[in-house]
Amino acid sequence: MAYLGENYRGLAVQENVPDTVEAMLFNALQKTCLITDTKTCHYSRCGRTDKGVSAWGQVVAVHMRSNLKEGVEFVATEKDAPSASTTADQLPLSDCTVSQNTLSASPTSPIASAATTCSSSTITTASCSSSSSPSSSLSTASGNPNARELDYVQMLNRVLPFDIRVLAWAPVDADFSARFSCAGRVYKYFFLKRDLDIDRMREASQLLVGEHDFRNFCKMDVVHVSNFVREIRDFTIEPCSPHNCDQPTSLWVATISGTAFLYHQIRCMMQILFEVGARLEECDVVKTMLDVEVTKNKPQYPLASEVGLVLWDCQFPSLQWSSTVEAQRLLMAKLLEVYEDRIIKSTMVGAMRAHLQTEMLFSSLHSSGRTAHNVRWKDMEEPPQKRKYVPLMQRDTEPHFEQRVESLSESKKLKRDSNLKKGGEMRR
Repeated sequence: MAYLGENYRGLAVQENVPDTVEAMLFNALQKTCLITDTKTCHYSRCGRTDKGVSAWGQVVAVHMRSNLKEGVEFVATEKDAPSASTTADQLPLSDCTVSQNTLSASPTSPIASAATTCSSSTITTASCSSSSSPSSSLSTASGNPNARELDYVQMLNRVLPFDIRVLAWAPVDADFSARFSCAGRVYKYFFLKRDLDIDRMREASQLLVGEHDFRNFCKMDVVHVSNFVREIRDFTIEPCSPHNCDQPTSLWVATISGTAFLYHQIRCMMQILFEVGARLEECDVVKTMLDVEVTKNKPQYPLASEVGLVLWDCQFPSLQWSSTVEAQRLLMAKLLEVYEDRIIKSTMVGAMRAHLQTEMLFSSLHSSGRTAHNVRWKDMEEPPQKRKYVPLMQRDTEPHFEQRVESLSESKKLKRDSNLKKGGEMRR
């Protein structure tokens, strides 16, 4: 599934927070009678994205109502089976109920029940997941063994908000986990070149490739994580277009692939690269921060903006993704509609910016007790000087790992111990 993150407080459902991506997805799944509730649908997610972060290749797994009577790990329900004269595909969508799943599961987190309630005969359940992973193949209805299945893509997209789209689905084994079955994840970070030295950023980025302890490149969560070693498989920085890529307003994209990532790891890495690209830091600062014996305490620095970050791909090479031609056509039309809206707004702001630089009129700009008219940008006072830059290794630092663990409350220490016993080492 794909979503634009600007209107949501992250992917994960949260108590008393209605505007998350999962809250919208669960509501759609219940509204279409594909699940009865979140407690029995065996839900799992691949990558947890934060507030404002977008995704193109997000993957979730869930047991859903199915038209099929067999398939990969098909789970038949025993309660309230349809009569012999009624087949699953003959039952109307608005007159159905999905029975409690025969497998046990616990909810990811609380969510209010959907307003729509369905009743009558039970439909059988299958285990499915949704994505359009670039590394996996995508089939349409023609010649596809899943062609007789419900059109999950179109059913859900009819009731989802415009900025959340299901792209495709695939049948999976019953023990499939969208989080732990993933072979790798790819993030992209889009940014303007401005006056950044791209060659310096590229040089510094290669120091991040490989297996390292990234505790100085993340928001440390000692309750859920005790091992901060992760592997970056590849890190590239390329222009989005080969034309005018040296201009300050040209768009560039960093593509980062790895097995798994820590909380805020991508945004932390990008912020350090921006400071290197702005010639405020040397490339070797990355090597110094990766050496946790030398840099035991993470220096304080802000996160790169969430606006440019996209979870681009969750890799499941063995899955065969499915959709219908009509669902893909409607998806393309919706993406074009969103693109046109954004490109028009972007061009409008660009025109305003150009006008501001050349001929902006201020109807009432007071200077020395007089009202000035027809003031040009070049006549304006220089903007205030930025605060003096403090090198990273000279800044105040955050508590190191042991200090954070020691300062935990008793309840959080107990929770941490419980997580470690369960083997919970990776949050993202």
